[in-house]
Amino acid sequence: MLLFSLHYRIFTQIGHSNMENAQLTYDERLDSAFLESIYENDKEDAAFGFEQFLKSYPAHFSELELCFENGDLMLFRQKIHKLKPTFSFVGLTNVTAKAEMIERICDSTGEFDSINELYKDFKNTLIELIPVVKEEYNRLNT
Repeated sequence: MLLFSLHYRIFTQIGHSNMENAQLTYDERLDSAFLESIYENDKEDAAFGFEQFLKSYPAHFSELELCFENGDLMLFRQKIHKLKPTFSFVGLTNVTAKAEMIERICDSTGEFDSINELYKDFKNTLIELIPVVKEEYNRLNT
């Protein structure tokens, strides 16, 4: 265990000293300030965060879409609540805000009619930005 701890400290110190000179930049359609605040110029951590999002997003979004199509507002609200923070980890803070608004409306009205347009906008924004997230992930891995 001590050997692992020592290797980890050496590795992280070497990794951080090499990274200090290269400022990490992100696509302008992503919230760079937020990404910089959570990944602190660590390309490896950023790539990992993007990878985890891209691996989990399709299944979670399919579940959300199914709940919407089935008209299960309570389960839909739970799914969007669960998905909401994941968008920020890839710089989609605007999508996080839209999810938050949908969640609040679900809580206050309890009716699907009140979220239809907002959900369409949410989906369209994701359709537009998921390729940006994929491109950014690929760039982070080069």
